[in-house]
Amino acid sequence: MVKIILKNDSKHVRYIFDTIFSIMGYCYEFVDKIPQCEDSANIYIYYGKEIFKCENHNIVSIYNSSDEIYRIHATGSINLEFIDEPIPVFYDQLKKLSDIPIHLYQNGNIAVSKANYDGLLNIVIGFDFIKTILFFLTRAEEIQTYNNDKLGRFSSSQSILSKYKLYDKPLIDIYLTFFHNIINQFVENGHATVIRKSLWPEGKKFGICLTHDVDKVYARSLFGFTFWIVQLMKGLLLFDFRNVKRSFNKCKRMALIKNDPYWNFKKWVELERQFGYRSTFFFLARKKRLLARYKDLRYSLNQPKVVKALNYLCKCGWEIGLYGDLDSYLDSDKLKNEKIRLENIVNTKITGIRQHYLRVKLPHSWQIQQDVGFLYDSTLGWHDSIGFRCGMSFPFHPFNISTNEKMSLMEIPLAIEEPILFKSKQFAHSKKSITEECKKIFKTAERLGSLINLLWCQPVLDEIDFPHRKNVYKNLLNFFQNKNVFVGSAKDIFEWWKKRESAKLVNQKIDEHGISWQLITDCEVFDFNLEIECKRKYRINISNKDINYTIKENNIQFKRLKKDTSITISLSF
Repeated sequence: MVKIILKNDSKHVRYIFDTIFSIMGYCYEFVDKIPQCEDSANIYIYYGKEIFKCENHNIVSIYNSSDEIYRIHATGSINLEFIDEPIPVFYDQLKKLSDIPIHLYQNGNIAVSKANYDGLLNIVIGFDFIKTILFFLTRAEEIQTYNNDKLGRFSSSQSILSKYKLYDKPLIDIYLTFFHNIINQFVENGHATVIRKSLWPEGKKFGICLTHDVDKVYARSLFGFTFWIVQLMKGLLLFDFRNVKRSFNKCKRMALIKNDPYWNFKKWVELERQFGYRSTFFFLARKKRLLARYKDLRYSLNQPKVVKALNYLCKCGWEIGLYGDLDSYLDSDKLKNEKIRLENIVNTKITGIRQHYLRVKLPHSWQIQQDVGFLYDSTLGWHDSIGFRCGMSFPFHPFNISTNEKMSLMEIPLAIEEPILFKSKQFAHSKKSITEECKKIFKTAERLGSLINLLWCQPVLDEIDFPHRKNVYKNLLNFFQNKNVFVGSAKDIFEWWKKRESAKLVNQKIDEHGISWQLITDCEVFDFNLEIECKRKYRINISNKDINYTIKENNIQFKRLKKDTSITISLSF
């Protein structure tokens, strides 16, 4: 078991350790101190300003920097074997480390050191990655930033991640993999034995979340026709004949089309069903207003055709989420009314939300979403770049830095948005380069066990107005078929992560015969895997013989765990 000692305990530091170990899936607990008697079976994590060394225990000392959370700055970088480029180290560093180095700073100084006392290890991590994770997950860099865009959105160029060209890398995922490698040092040394929950169902290597924003459903609309007439007139006045030709073709197409090429709900279902996948559609639900500040609502939930599409998606098993209005991101009454309107049409609870144009003010928008009754949000992505806005891909419960409380709302971060990909000059609208850039991110996710949340807007199956976008999406779905990956809707991701959280490893016991843990569940869980990390030869015993499980190498695979299950897993050496 991993036992954690916090020298200066606080809610926000405990939150980070809870989040870290919940994601990594270890059996862990917080303790007040390291015992006097020798203990070679457990791993102690000590977070403080001084180095803690003890020859009778396995210990990881993590340096607690004196820097404030808001004053983040890079003080160096380390090279890690599982990532391509040096990773910045933020906050103050512990300068004097001795013993055997595991990782070095770029300048050659020791970043992580190891001492071996007759088989028991003491490892010192000389940089405060705990505070770095806190900085990015709480979005501290956004709270004190005022130079936002016209919609008040925080841009990727404002983030410290952009400065170090890490906006498209899941920095926290990298830190978690690094920390797992540190803990694995004790396992490799032959003393410690740990058990951890696999990240994804059936032990799959990484996760993919498929989502669609429903901004437009009609190619032909009064607003659209008026817009292109204006563009046509501008082109004529400015002798911009390229724009004249484009605007004329748009107007001509709107006037002549019979079957609207933007009405693609059935096509999406048929496309994804070919691969055995489902996705989430986020629908706008505000009322049409003649004098609305933002005239971007192209459809109404009162239209029978839209209602029919919503019911069709629900019947097929696709999820409906709310696409929050631009004005409701800080207005709980408006957001609640939108939620109720959508629920009344689909006749089911709406549990997920994404804010229109990714417009949020954090942590206030999180708090409003939670108060209104949403279980998850999927807004946290860049509006102007692909990548990882909070530096992490995994679902997590935000920490409201204003109330100093962990939230029940779950955030499913957004990573890749089709509109950004195809507008980017970097890829020059090349189908091949866009596909390869996505695959590059997926391969990083496979190494780190990450989640990639994909957004493809609803009308883009129209290949005239949106060339290549359907084919790129289809190529990516085909790419997933050849990978050991869990693919699902935002609801599928949310439900898996909640069930994984509910399955807890507790009550580790050690005696002369071996080691045991208790696995308890609060709800029914399917395709749940446990990984045993141990260098000694062992036999596995499960206390409940009625449980359906298989053992494959160092994995215990449970096909189904019922609600309120309690079983003992024992290793005998």
